[in-house]
Amino acid sequence: MVVGRRLPRQRASGHGTHCAGSIAVDGSASDGEFTGMAPDADLTVYSCGVGGLLIVYIVAAYDDMLRRQREGEHDVQVVSNSYGPADDDRPFVPDDPTNVATWAAHEAGILPVFSAGNSGPERGTLNQYATAPHVLGVGATHADQTVTDFSSRGRPQDASWEQDNYDRHAAYENLAALHDGTPENEIEGPLGIYRTGVAAKGGDVMGTLNPADPLNVADPDDKRYYGPMSGTSMSCPVTAGCATLVVDASLEAHGEAPDPIDVLTTLEATAVETVHDTYTAESVGAGYVDALTAVQRAESGELAGFDEVDLAPGSRE
Repeated sequence: MVVGRRLPRQRASGHGTHCAGSIAVDGSASDGEFTGMAPDADLTVYSCGVGGLLIVYIVAAYDDMLRRQREGEHDVQVVSNSYGPADDDRPFVPDDPTNVATWAAHEAGILPVFSAGNSGPERGTLNQYATAPHVLGVGATHADQTVTDFSSRGRPQDASWEQDNYDRHAAYENLAALHDGTPENEIEGPLGIYRTGVAAKGGDVMGTLNPADPLNVADPDDKRYYGPMSGTSMSCPVTAGCATLVVDASLEAHGEAPDPIDVLTTLEATAVETVHDTYTAESVGAGYVDALTAVQRAESGELAGFDEVDLAPGSRE
């Protein structure tokens, strides 16, 4: 399932079509050159507003997704989210309506994947929704796997912020306790996670575009149904496609879908944190996503836990 937002500068440009294609396009119009990460995956797609980010549309999309899930109209395991507030350095807010909605999805067996944001290279600019411990936040790299300047960064652990937690396990357990009824003032420790989860290609990603979309009309080439876009909006669906492959591998090999947090930790544990010596936990979290290794773990029935996740080094930018 894909939840997308058409930004003002991308109005009617095909942002949602591009994101959806990065997950599931079969590549037939490009002789397989621009195949999505999880070809032929079934998609349910929602648009969350044109020209502005409206929380009511986001929550309505999640509400409809979960209703359809309960009623058996579709079977969703991953939700890709390419939107979010810019320059958001707020602490994680557990009762923010979108954070509540993504927790409800998590409880229904669905992994939310979010773009980290496009406010880099400044630190402390992560999308608020990507700081939830049950959500996989995704940064963006170029084709050579170096981190893009625009990709949002997490908070450094140097006392610049009062809250700078990198420990997903601690935050996850605390948030679960909160949703189980423990008063927030009785919870000791973090609720949010202030680093990126993983990174994937988000610079000049070739994806599906309608031939009539402005980007194809303004910059025509021989790729009639495809075109490039850049942003963590692009790296997010690429990673959601990787998560879909992990789910599919578990279903094929073991007959049941894994818990969403196990898919998340497996993608983090198998990511490569040393592709470049400029990698930091703020920018790439656990590293560059490695779909093949994650799928092999799923096939073998050895999904990773929190304790297997190694992060890129700390602040070095």
